Amino acid sequence: MRTRGGSEQRSLPTRVARATGNGARRTVCAWRALDRDRRVATLAAIAVLATMFLPWYQRDTTAFVDGRPVSASQNLNAFQAFTFVEAATLLVIVALLALFFARAEQRDFHLPARDGTLVCAAGAWICLLIFYRQLDRPEPLAGAQASASVGVNWGIFLAFLAAIVLGAVGFRMRVAEQGEHQPPVVRDARGEPPTAPMRPGEVPPARDRR
Repeated sequence: MRTRGGSEQRSLPTRVARATGNGARRTVCAWRALDRDRRVATLAAIAVLATMFLPWYQRDTTAFVDGRPVSASQNLNAFQAFTFVEAATLLVIVALLALFFARAEQRDFHLPARDGTLVCAAGAWICLLIFYRQLDRPEPLAGAQASASVGVNWGIFLAFLAAIVLGAVGFRMRVAEQGEHQPPVVRDARGEPPTAPMRPGEVPPARDRR
C-alpha cells in the first residue's frame, strides 16, 4: 500500500523531468521564433556570460621562504573577483536574455525604448564597464612577507569583443526598426513630393508657376 508521502517522493523525479522537458521545449521554440538579428544578439549575450568563467585577471605573488623568493601565479575569473562591475554586467545579460525569451513567446509588455535601442545601449554599457574594470583591477592582497601584482588576462578581452558585437547588432536592429516605421513618401502626378498648402498672399515656387 502506498503512503501519501511515498507517492509524493516517487512523483518528485517525474515532476522534475517533466518541468525540465517543458523548459527545454520552450527554449527550442523560442529560439526558432526569433529573427536573425535577435539570434545573433542572444549568442553575443551568452558569449559575454560565458567569458565571465574564463580568466579575467592574473595574480602574481612573490613570497620569501627561508630567505629565498618563491613566485606563484593564479588566474581569476569574473566571479572570483566579483564587484559591482561584474554584477552590473551579469544583470544586463540576464535582462537581455529574458527580453528575447519574452519576445519569442509574444508576451504583451511595453518598454520605454525599442529592442534595438536597448540592445545597443546594453552592449555599449558592458563595453564601458569592462574597460573600467581593466583600469580598476582587483587588489593584490599581499601580506607583510610577500608582494603581489594583478594584471588582466585574455578572458576579459574576449568579453570586451563579445560586448562590441552585441552593441553592433543592436545598432543594426535600431536602424532596421527605424526603417520599418518610416512613413512612405507620397508623390503627385508629376512624380514630385507634395508641397504644403500656401498661405494667403504667398507666392508659389518657380516650378509651380509653369
